[in-house]
Amino acid sequence: MSRAAHDSLPAVPSDDMAPILAGVALAAGAARRLRPISLHMPKPLCPVLDRPLLDHALDRLAEVGADPAVNVHHHAARIIDHVGDRAHISHEEREALGTAGAIGRLRSWIDGRATVVVNADTWSPGGLPALLDGWDGRTVRVLVPGGGAFGPRALVAGCLLPGPIAAALGATPTGLYEVVWRDAHAQGRLEVVAFDGPFHDCGTLRRLLEANLAAAGPAGYVHPAASVSGRAHHSVIGRGASVDGSVSSSLVFPDAEVHRSERLDHTIRMPGSCRPVTVLVR
Repeated sequence: MSRAAHDSLPAVPSDDMAPILAGVALAAGAARRLRPISLHMPKPLCPVLDRPLLDHALDRLAEVGADPAVNVHHHAARIIDHVGDRAHISHEEREALGTAGAIGRLRSWIDGRATVVVNADTWSPGGLPALLDGWDGRTVRVLVPGGGAFGPRALVAGCLLPGPIAAALGATPTGLYEVVWRDAHAQGRLEVVAFDGPFHDCGTLRRLLEANLAAAGPAGYVHPAASVSGRAHHSVIGRGASVDGSVSSSLVFPDAEVHRSERLDHTIRMPGSCRPVTVLVR
């Protein structure tokens, strides 16, 4: 994409324009810190309220009119089936390529476009329009919760890469911090954009539960297609779930069951054909 095209890049293309932004939702990770849940379900398909994390990520890309792609590796078949025709799929079959390698493998599909990148293992609704607001098309931008100092441990809710930088990445296992962000920051070519919305990295059991409870608010959340004949206090009860016992500060996955004799507190309950997966989160 030419510099002139970047300079006039709108935040959201109009309906009669082809998408001039590429959007990538990173969904290839192994999610080892989320075991045992990730042994049974891909992390990007874990729910926050009534929707998978990946769907929340795709919503964010749609908010800025980005043409979406999803990279996959672990649990690839399940994620591909879930995405369907809603996004371009980049299947990293041999090995997961990391946050930068994933962009490099998508080089021909990106085709020189500026690229918005989000993680499909975080819940951080909104924020991406701010990445594009006033952008000159030349700098790398990162969306940082609270707008704090940038560094190797900074939380990042999204990233905007100029077309030439995205096009220069290779399809080898590498990370955006190591091959783009660190040097751009040192050279004054990286802008930090403050994000004041909610941000939850759902990479651990505790954080997945915290994200759901934060999204639900003090009253909790019960999906209209769930059944609760017992007690649900400050909890998230998913679609098709059945709660006959008592749950408090807990997450009950879609189609999971809590029997009359059970009392769950700070617990994640997944459905299972033989035994349900129950994780006590402390």
